[in-house]
Amino acid sequence: MNIKDIAKLAGVSAATVSKIINHKDAGISPETRERVQKLVKEYQYTPYAGVKAEQNSYTIALLSDFDSPAHEALMRGTERALSENGYSLLVLNLAGGSERELKSLQIASSRNLNGVIFFGSQSPCAASIEALRKLRLPVMLLGVGEKVPRFLQAGLDVVEAAYLGVRQLVQQGHERIGCLVEGDGPFARQVLDGYIYCCYERKLRFDTRYVYRAFSGIENGKAGLEDLVRKGVTALFCQNEEIAAGVYQAAEIAGLSIPEDLSVACLTACQRLPFFHPAVCAVRLPVQELGEYAARCLIEWIERGDKTGLQPLEAAAQLLPGGSVAAPKQSAKARQKIVVVGSMNMDVMIRVPDFPRPGETVLSPSVNLVPGGKGANQAAGVGKLGGNVWMIGKIGNDSEGKLLYQSLYDNNVNMDGVTIDDARATGKAYITVTGAGESTIVVYPGANGKLSAVYLRQNVNLFDHAKYCLLPTENPPEVIDCAIRIARNQGVRVIMKPAAVDRLDSQLLSGLFLLVPNEKEIGLLCPGLDTIEEKAKHFLKRGVENVIITLGERGCVLCNQQETTHFKAANFHPVDTTGAADCFIGALAVSLSEGNGLHAAIRFATFAAGISITREGVQPALPDRAALSVYADEIYE
Repeated sequence: MNIKDIAKLAGVSAATVSKIINHKDAGISPETRERVQKLVKEYQYTPYAGVKAEQNSYTIALLSDFDSPAHEALMRGTERALSENGYSLLVLNLAGGSERELKSLQIASSRNLNGVIFFGSQSPCAASIEALRKLRLPVMLLGVGEKVPRFLQAGLDVVEAAYLGVRQLVQQGHERIGCLVEGDGPFARQVLDGYIYCCYERKLRFDTRYVYRAFSGIENGKAGLEDLVRKGVTALFCQNEEIAAGVYQAAEIAGLSIPEDLSVACLTACQRLPFFHPAVCAVRLPVQELGEYAARCLIEWIERGDKTGLQPLEAAAQLLPGGSVAAPKQSAKARQKIVVVGSMNMDVMIRVPDFPRPGETVLSPSVNLVPGGKGANQAAGVGKLGGNVWMIGKIGNDSEGKLLYQSLYDNNVNMDGVTIDDARATGKAYITVTGAGESTIVVYPGANGKLSAVYLRQNVNLFDHAKYCLLPTENPPEVIDCAIRIARNQGVRVIMKPAAVDRLDSQLLSGLFLLVPNEKEIGLLCPGLDTIEEKAKHFLKRGVENVIITLGERGCVLCNQQETTHFKAANFHPVDTTGAADCFIGALAVSLSEGNGLHAAIRFATFAAGISITREGVQPALPDRAALSVYADEIYE
C-alpha cells in the first residue's frame, strides 16, 4: 500500500495525500482531510515504507480470523517461537470474508515484513493468493484448504480429532449421536468426515437428520440442541467450544441435565475449558503447536533461503476427559425393542362444525391429507419419543405410500418390515373432526389387507430380542392370530388395541400382557355388563394380565388381579382427539421399555396423549421428548 493507492481510494491526488499526512493542508476541505485520514488509519499507511524496506525488520505477519475459537492459541504459539528467535509479530484480522482478507493484505504490503502466516478455515480467495504472491515473501498457509503452489502449507488432522471425540460417545453406548457444525466450509466437512467415519466403523446407522448445520457458534448450539433432541439423539458432538456452550445453555433452559439426559463432546484449541460445568469432554487440536511450527518453518526458510527439507508437524490431537459424557439413560439394552404390526393409511382429515345427521349435507372449511393408520401412528409415537421401534406392514406403490414411508423414517422408525404392494393402493382413513374435537373414522384397507400370516412368518426374525409388540386389531384376523403366536413363542409382551371389532377370541386373550380399549370399544366387547370394573374383570378372567380403559377427558382406569386404579387426564384443551389413543399406547410402550412400572408409564402416556390433542392431525401432533420434559415434575409427581 503506497501513497498512490491511498490517493486512488480517496479520489484525490497523491500531492493532496502528502499535504494532509505532513500537516500542510490549510487549503484542503475538512471532508477531504477526514476521508484521507480515515483511509490512512484504516490501511495503516506508513510514509517511506519502501525506503525502510531496505532494512531487515525481523517481523512476520499473522493473518488470522479473530472470531475463530482457535485464534488465541495460534497467536500464542506463533509469538512464542518468533520471540525465541528474535522476531516480532504483526497480527492482522481476516474476519469478514474476502474483502477483509484483501484489506489486511494491503496493510501487510505497506509494512517491512520478512514473511506471512495465513490461518483461515478455508483457502485464501483468488485475489488474496495473487496479493500474497506479489509480496514476494515466504508465505505459510495454515488450516484446511486446497494446495496452493509456491507456498508452504500445514494443517491439522481434523478428521482424526473428530473421530476421537465421537468415539468417546460411542464407547459409552450412545447410538443416536448428533453432530453440530458451523457453516459448510472445509473445516466443517472434515469434522463431518470424522463423525461419519466413526459411525460406519462402529456399525452405527449414519443419518443425515442427526447433522445440524448453521452459521453462528453459540446460537448454532442452542438451535441444534432443540432440533436434534426432538429427533431422539442422546449425545451431541460439536465442532467447537462455542457451539458446545450454546448446547449447555439450551440444555439448562430445557431442563436437561448433562450428562444424565444428554452427553456432550467437542473439538477445542484450548488447553482447558474452565467455564463448562460439568467439564466438557473435548479433543484438543494442537493449534498452538501449529503456530510454533509455522513460525519455525518460516524462519528457517527466511534465514536459509530454502523451503525444502522442512520436517512435518508431529503434534497430535489430545483427549481432555470431562464429566459431560456418560452412558445414555436409554442405552441399547434399556431401550428395549418394540415391534408394531399394523395398518398404514393416508388420513383424509375433514373438519366440520358438527357431525351430519342422516340425509344432511355439511360444508367443510378444510380438508387435509396426513400420514396415519393405527399401526403407523403408534410406531411414529414410539420413534418420536426415542423408542427402539420396528414397523411391520404394507403400503401401495403410490405417492401416498411414499409419504407414509418418509414420515415414519423421519420419526426414527426402522422400516425393514415394510414392503410395497404393487397390486393395491395405500390404505386410506376418512376422518371427520368436529369443532369440539370429536371424530369419526371410515377406513379403506387397501394394501393393509394384503398383510398376511405368511408375510409375518417370513419376517419372524423382526421379533428377535423384542420386549413388546403393539397390535391394533384392524389387521386381518389371521395376522392378529399369527402375531400373537410368534410373540408368545419368543417371549414378547403384546399390547393390543381392540379397534373395529365387537368380539375377541379367548385364544387370543390368554396370556395377553395388556388390552387398551376405550369406553366405546369395551362396551361393544362386553354389551351385557354395566360398570367399567365389571367389563375389565371380564377380560381378566379370560387370561388378560392388565386392562387399561381410556376414558377421554376423564383419564383412564388400570385393572388387574391386584388393583383397580383411576388416573386423571392431563389438563389440556382439545383441538383434535383423533390420535390420542395411539399416542397413549406408543408413549406407554416407550416408558415400559425403559424399565418403568405401569403406574409411571401411564402417567407418562397420559401427558403425551394430552399434548397430542392440542394439535391437529395424528402423526404431526405426536409429542417428542422435549415437549414432555416441560411437564416432568407433574408426570413424576
